[in-house]
Amino acid sequence: MAEPSKTNGAAEEKIKVTRSPSYPSMPLKEALSKAAKLWEKGKKFPLALAATAGAMEYGPKSSTFSQVLATLRAYGLIDVTGNGDDRKAVVSELGQKIIMNHSDRPRLLKEAALKPPVFRELWDKFHLPTEGLAPDDAMKQYLQFDRAESQFNLHVIGPLIADFKETVEFARLLNGDTMSTGTDKVSEGQTDKDRPRVGDLAQWTSQGVAQFPEGARRVTGFSDDGAWVFFEGCPTGVAVADVVVVQRSPVSPKESAMTTTVTPPLAPVAPTAPLAPLAPPSAGMEESRWKLPSGHATLRYPSKLTARDFKVLKQQIELLEFAITDDDEEAGAGGTAGQ
Repeated sequence: MAEPSKTNGAAEEKIKVTRSPSYPSMPLKEALSKAAKLWEKGKKFPLALAATAGAMEYGPKSSTFSQVLATLRAYGLIDVTGNGDDRKAVVSELGQKIIMNHSDRPRLLKEAALKPPVFRELWDKFHLPTEGLAPDDAMKQYLQFDRAESQFNLHVIGPLIADFKETVEFARLLNGDTMSTGTDKVSEGQTDKDRPRVGDLAQWTSQGVAQFPEGARRVTGFSDDGAWVFFEGCPTGVAVADVVVVQRSPVSPKESAMTTTVTPPLAPVAPTAPLAPLAPPSAGMEESRWKLPSGHATLRYPSKLTARDFKVLKQQIELLEFAITDDDEEAGAGGTAGQ
């Protein structure tokens, strides 16, 4: 009798390999950036899959796009209707609120982070309020061997755990918050652990898009009412709600609190390197330029400004006046006039 060939044996081994259960193909932060691109393209109008793929810079038949679509649905960031090639996608209400910086955004991020079943499962089993997350090895053993329903293949477990931990960090789930009631909120003054502190490296975000393309900047101070944050190389203030801390300062919260009680300087340190040329304004934005006696000024703003928008803009320009006006020049001018 002929012995089974090695080729057949290898084929049998391949047949025995089981497919892993579904899981997000990227962390929440990256998924949110994809949803923001869809929002910029279609707003509240459902787009055909081809247009959806184009908005996210994928081919409509790409396997990667299929994974991204499934991941965004898992986080609850998009809704998909229809069947087969007739399906359409639109940013969900949850996704819209997060992208548009709704006042409830911190809680909504936590909600989205735990919508994927496997992330909720890991959170419930491997998180303790007093200890944080369990070691990676404990989660790895569970996913590979101990999970009751079906186990994950070894090659996906490492990336899965990494994406889970990154999502937990991005949504700030380790700040002592729970997700059992869905009623936890950040106070209007943002006095919880999310609030930036002087010395932190932070990013300014708007509609889910980073506004400092070169990366996070150092926080130098706050306005007297605590509502505006000042950064190195940025003469205007940024609303606290639009600031995401990337790296905490080694200074303790107590020391930082003592620092911020002093009225911060309105003129942060100027950048040491020249700024790169501005890219064209994005969709829905306008740009105005003026020639000044000492140079040029450029202002970008939404195409449609509300009365509140204009009021905030005026406040920012007034702050800018104090931050960058050359007091020595004014004093010199006054001295000349008095002679």
